[in-house]
Amino acid sequence: MPRTFTLRTYVLALAFGLIMLVGGLLTVVGQHLHRSVDDALAADLWQRVGMQVQASLHELILPADMALQLLQATELKDAAGLQQRLQYLPAIRAALDASSALSSIYVGYGDGSFFFVRRLDRPSDRQRFQAPPAAVYLVQSIALQNGQLHGSYLFFDRALTLVSVLERPNYHHEFDPRHRAWYRLAPSDGQLLITPPYTYFSDGQVGITLARRLTDSAVVLAADIRLRTLGDVLAEQRITPGTHLALVDATGQVMALDDEMLQK
Repeated sequence: MPRTFTLRTYVLALAFGLIMLVGGLLTVVGQHLHRSVDDALAADLWQRVGMQVQASLHELILPADMALQLLQATELKDAAGLQQRLQYLPAIRAALDASSALSSIYVGYGDGSFFFVRRLDRPSDRQRFQAPPAAVYLVQSIALQNGQLHGSYLFFDRALTLVSVLERPNYHHEFDPRHRAWYRLAPSDGQLLITPPYTYFSDGQVGITLARRLTDSAVVLAADIRLRTLGDVLAEQRITPGTHLALVDATGQVMALDDEMLQK
């Protein structure tokens, strides 16, 4: 005899089925909403991180650019020889000391002359350039001497007293500022150029260069910010120990990483 069910049983079964269906739908909707909320929170978090990184980079680059603009207003462009250029060493020293991000400030001239000032605050730099113990700043110079380009390294202490001089007569054969991208690509109207990361000729480090050409002239002012400094900015914004941040340009090229080990 076939088994029969009462109307009440059917109603209860239907109700139970509806409850399970609604529960399942609520679970799916809840998971979707949870993911949506998580995605929204994550998007908001990364947006805030991006804004903070942008602000930090602006604070990093602004002092360097201000230094270049101030030097644009001086007569450094007309300084014909080393002794005249050394008169601007206090102003360049002040700009370097005002921003820990800056590793060097320099000038390239149309005749191949070069005036480069760097801090010697890293042991690797001191070793590389064989700096005397009292030296705090290094001037790398290519200047006309008796009608010929001549190179030299000049070491100065904190008070800008000359400590020693290392003659580099062939320096201009090893390096010509006019062949470097920061010199060639600096806009003729004096607008700021920021190069992609590259290896510096002077110390083998990787970084970016900010450059401004004196309007319609063959003189270019430039300043270097090492890639490691940009990486330090990113490291300050890490959310968790396992989070890694990268700074990329519009083409997708990586400009900086937050982990020094990843930069090697």
